[in-house]
Amino acid sequence: MITSAEIRTKLIETLQLDLVGPGPGHALEAERLWEREPPSRWYLTGFLVPTEAPESQRHDPESEEVLDAVVGSDEGTGDDDIEPDKAPARKVFLPSSLGISVLVPKEVKTLAAEVRWGDYTKVSAQDPEHPERKVWQRTQRSHAVEVSLAPSGLGRTELQDSRGVCLYVSARDVSNLGPKGGELRAGTRAVSVFVVNERDPETEARVDEGHLFQAQLILKLKEGFVARPNLRGLVDDDADERIADLQYRDAFEFSVGHGVSTDAVVEGDMCREVRSTWIPVAAVEKVDPTSIAGVELAMEKLATVQTAADARAALDAFGTEYGAWIVAQRVAAPPRNCVPRSPRTSSIAASSRASASHRDSRSWRTRSCSRRFASRTARWRSRQGSEPRS
Repeated sequence: MITSAEIRTKLIETLQLDLVGPGPGHALEAERLWEREPPSRWYLTGFLVPTEAPESQRHDPESEEVLDAVVGSDEGTGDDDIEPDKAPARKVFLPSSLGISVLVPKEVKTLAAEVRWGDYTKVSAQDPEHPERKVWQRTQRSHAVEVSLAPSGLGRTELQDSRGVCLYVSARDVSNLGPKGGELRAGTRAVSVFVVNERDPETEARVDEGHLFQAQLILKLKEGFVARPNLRGLVDDDADERIADLQYRDAFEFSVGHGVSTDAVVEGDMCREVRSTWIPVAAVEKVDPTSIAGVELAMEKLATVQTAADARAALDAFGTEYGAWIVAQRVAAPPRNCVPRSPRTSSIAASSRASASHRDSRSWRTRSCSRRFASRTARWRSRQGSEPRS
């Protein structure tokens, strides 16, 4: 029987496929889209436009940001009384780059980088009954390179046979090594790697053929990336925050996204791979009560207790076991002068903070989804049974 976790996984995969598109290894890796549905219209996010594209190609008129003017007064005038004036619309441009920042040990001189994206080209549908019909054919691209970490400046590498897809790399020493007791090693470097679409729009036959769809950047380091210090709330007397710092002292953040979110692949206590993602996912761990010998924790059974003797027999060992647990936690806890370097939420939820710039710069795409979802769903349904993606 299918589980709820499997259902959620399928829903996430469906959302990823609908908003961003397929990736390498997917059944639709070599998909074809109708000629009248170019990929920049079919997908809402996940693609990079050329940096030199004209404004008409970089700006989506359907996604202008409009903020309602503030209305109301102390007398109680509000939205029910006066229709708010709309502020001037602000143009929001499609991104041309995405990036990841990480920390690396002093001795690291190179990083392994892999750039993945999909190219869409308009080709003949090869339909004998309709020889004039064309489709958008997807081709998966993947380039793996070793990027050097120069002592200073900005390094640039153009990927081979990519028509202008470039990697920009910046590396600098970390000046603030973090709080006392949780310092980074001296010489730790902050590295930022960006994928930039520098294709020439003048040489592309069609607008969408110059875009990078389902763009993704992957960074790998066999020595392992350095966990980022948590500088938030260094002086905080809030009991809940301090308890959360203790509980999540072993949860670390390894990367920050620029224009995109990131996922860290952690094995044991090492992170050797980080990758960009357009749809970050937060996992909430299931909480189950610990089984304690001699202690009854099931509320259903405790509700049937009739006498004090029965209650004592069911719960008498609870205080003793709890005291032993406190002693064990004191032994495992870090010294009082050691500030935890972990996020105060969860190791996976940290990607939400890491991608704040992604949410800010691309929030208009999310709002655009609600306006366009119904029409796109109708178009998708109309395609089923006639000529679906293949």
